[in-house]
Amino acid sequence: MKEELPEKEEFLRKLEDLQAENNKLRFQIQAQRRLQESVANVRLEELTRESRAADKQHERLVATARNIAAELDANRDYFTNTADLIRVVANIAADYAVIAIDREGRVTSCNIGSRRILGWDSENSANQLGSFVYTADDQATGVFESDLRTAAAEGIAVRRRWHRRADGRQFWSSSAILPVRGDDLEGYVLLLHDHADRLDLAGDVREAEDRVSRMIDDLPVMTWVIDPTGSCTFISRAWCHYTGQTREECLGLGWLDAVLPSDLKRMHEESLKAGSRLQPYQIEYRLRGQDGHYRWVLGIGAPRFSDSGSFIGYIGAVIDIHDRKLAEQMLSAVPQTDPDVLEDINEAFYALDERWRITYVNRKAEEIFGRSRDILLDQVIWSALPEWSEGPIHQVHVDAKTRDAPMQCEVPSPLPGERLSLRLYPSPTGVSVYFRRLG
Repeated sequence: MKEELPEKEEFLRKLEDLQAENNKLRFQIQAQRRLQESVANVRLEELTRESRAADKQHERLVATARNIAAELDANRDYFTNTADLIRVVANIAADYAVIAIDREGRVTSCNIGSRRILGWDSENSANQLGSFVYTADDQATGVFESDLRTAAAEGIAVRRRWHRRADGRQFWSSSAILPVRGDDLEGYVLLLHDHADRLDLAGDVREAEDRVSRMIDDLPVMTWVIDPTGSCTFISRAWCHYTGQTREECLGLGWLDAVLPSDLKRMHEESLKAGSRLQPYQIEYRLRGQDGHYRWVLGIGAPRFSDSGSFIGYIGAVIDIHDRKLAEQMLSAVPQTDPDVLEDINEAFYALDERWRITYVNRKAEEIFGRSRDILLDQVIWSALPEWSEGPIHQVHVDAKTRDAPMQCEVPSPLPGERLSLRLYPSPTGVSVYFRRLG
């Protein structure tokens, strides 16, 4: 017993080290989660500020448009031509592009704000359809004509959407169309908000996204962003460093090439379940490193939503938990840490390294094997125990190691009329096995 004690102490010391590593990794996971939440909150605060600013500007445009509508109604007899109309409206809406449109929808005049914001003036826009400030898609679907009908019927048509400058560039802005009436409908006034001097919301959102992307890229945590189809739209530098993939290889569904194929189905099922409920999720799976070996990681995903509340995909982080996983497997294999536990338990126990060599045998195992540990230690189990080198016993060892997952089963014993109950706990360093006779 005195000679065996150093072996047990060394084995249990390794378990204690793994338990300490497990606690350290759990602390790191909690810290990384807090960091991820902090980054997400920064992005949310930025976008909320921008959205509120845009809302205020939109409200200001609507209020201005209603003031103009009241002015037009009060002075409808005064306007003898579009120049008078533009001059009056321009005084009220100096910070807007103001475009006068006849009843057929063609431009008759523009103010100086149109040149500054849109790049159009009265000369190069005259007689064009007012839809020239709408995007090609909106022109094709008749959005401009629909706005004119709404303005004529309801007294105002207000939108927040993409518009187009003279050079073809698109920008996000608020717009309002007002009808101009005399005895009958004579035309319209189109107002566009001046984002050249204020907030170009789309540009600011893109800038905010870029800032957050750069911030995330500098984190030591592997991070990804996917759209609702599961297609990757962003992958962090840490992921590329860990897996050896390039960003181009990761985009679309390429990032899944680094996941252990046998884990993909489970990943897909778990993410679909969470996605159907738009809930956060956590998945443990194995990821291939640059060296070609797979390690256990924890994937954490959270749903993303647009400013309008639409689901736009998931953002997630990936944390290496391989050492923690080994610690859990080892600790589950040896539930207690008393120095005599392995010798006093009623089950036989032995441990194998990654080359199937026997590294530990307790007294109960010696009894069942009919061999002393002095003979068995450091021997390949299939050579030391030829009767275990084939059949179900051999196969269950191979299966546990191949699947890299704990197994429990009953198999025929090499001794006639007996069966064995086995519990196997694989790890990259080997396999730990409990077994007992069933009679």
